Amino acid sequence: MTEDFKETLDELGPEYIQVVDKLKNLGEIETRNGRFFAKRSVFFKRNGVLLAASLTLVIAMTFYFVKSNWDKKGIAEIDISASKPYFLAFNLTDERSIEEIKRTQKPDGSWNNDLLTRQNATALKKVDDSSLAYRKAMRYLRSKGLSPLSDSEFQSLKELSLLF
Repeated sequence: MTEDFKETLDELGPEYIQVVDKLKNLGEIETRNGRFFAKRSVFFKRNGVLLAASLTLVIAMTFYFVKSNWDKKGIAEIDISASKPYFLAFNLTDERSIEEIKRTQKPDGSWNNDLLTRQNATALKKVDDSSLAYRKAMRYLRSKGLSPLSDSEFQSLKELSLLF
């Protein structure tokens, strides 16, 4: 410590000197039961064990749930009903997809979230831009200051959906 710093600490009082001493000693090595280790390593060892145990539990539970869905052939059956609304807009040749999009539209013209609303509005525009569902979706998007997806955004999401 410099003399100027020591003088400042003396002016501030003994509590500040204790704080500075604690800070200086943080990285020092401590002994317990004849073993040397840094004080901070105890913290990381305890949390590391907790992290490893948590990760093992998550992996085990994931494996259990995936394995419980396997059929006799050993292939996992994946339930995509939760993600189904996100794929409907990319199947514009199927009339059932368009009907499902229209059926799931909320009275205010939206769907579950703004991305899905933008995506479905784009799909409806491609099919029939004079439909009531499209007009309701556009009214909702305008009220939020949004617009349907551009062709490039729609195509990017469509390509991304093919990965799933």
